[in-house]
Amino acid sequence: MAHAVGALRAEREEASDALARAGLLRTPLIDSPSLSDQYGCEVRLKLECHQLTGSFKARGAVAAVARVPEAQTVVTASAGNHALGIAFACSSLGRAAEIFIPRGTDPAKVGALERFGSGIRTRVVDGSYDDTELAAREAAERPGTAFISSYNDPLVIAGQSTVGAEALAQWPQADAVIVPVGGGGLLSGVALACADHRPPVAAWGVEPELSPAMSVSLENGRIVRIVESDTSAAQGLIGNLDVDSITFALVREYSAGVILSAEDDLLGAVAQIYAEHAIVVEPSGGAALCGLERVSASGARRIICVLTGSNVAGGSHFEIISRHQPIRHSGKLPPGGESMMS
Repeated sequence: MAHAVGALRAEREEASDALARAGLLRTPLIDSPSLSDQYGCEVRLKLECHQLTGSFKARGAVAAVARVPEAQTVVTASAGNHALGIAFACSSLGRAAEIFIPRGTDPAKVGALERFGSGIRTRVVDGSYDDTELAAREAAERPGTAFISSYNDPLVIAGQSTVGAEALAQWPQADAVIVPVGGGGLLSGVALACADHRPPVAAWGVEPELSPAMSVSLENGRIVRIVESDTSAAQGLIGNLDVDSITFALVREYSAGVILSAEDDLLGAVAQIYAEHAIVVEPSGGAALCGLERVSASGARRIICVLTGSNVAGGSHFEIISRHQPIRHSGKLPPGGESMMS
């Protein structure tokens, strides 16, 4: 573990250089007076939803693709944002890509993928996200291919860690950072960056109640397979952890905890961000807001919420903001959650 963490820290510097060469943005960190008033602390929003591909996922994708030999085809599976990151990275760095996505992926993401041209081949898979990843891994067994996981890859995690390092450079006085959790790549990277900050900063994750793979695994002290659900609106956060996922140990060791969020709160966060900041986020992208009540109650007074993605179809976004009210309470720890905090 110590060796792996040391390597990840070293890779963060190389990832930062690769991101700069690819032209990725240093995204804004903005004040949120309304959220600050609501939760009685100072809240700022890290706008990864304004990254070039509309998501933080471009960071990890660029960091990983930069290390793939030019002759190899990158293969991956994604519910959308990692796919866009890989497509961008491969287009920028001159690699071919074969990207597997579940049927039902948001049309905005599918349309964006199609605009990358013939070097990026998209394969639509019937079934769950796990089915999609299985198909991609089988395809990556061919010679001349390189599989890049959306989260379970040291280089991807190193790229995602730049979100935390960048946010804390923008606001060194922060004492907590909240990010959405799916496979845990972002939380792993951000938690490491928070641990390296002086003084150290608490890194929290927010996960959908309908797909609590990380929470259930933390509660049991080992990676546990859950019954997969595809009913959460936060499609970018659903699915099981790989049985060998390196993110589990990193989240367990370095994060402050993972908070579960109800569907109504995930959708309410989308409505709240639009109503109060005129910023469009997808349900996965606004999940950090659903942890504010719990994190502010922990004593944090200066909190960064990472808004991770904006890739949602216009009609879907309009329906969310029309039907859902801004959240007035948010998040809870799973049973036994206090014991998982380091």
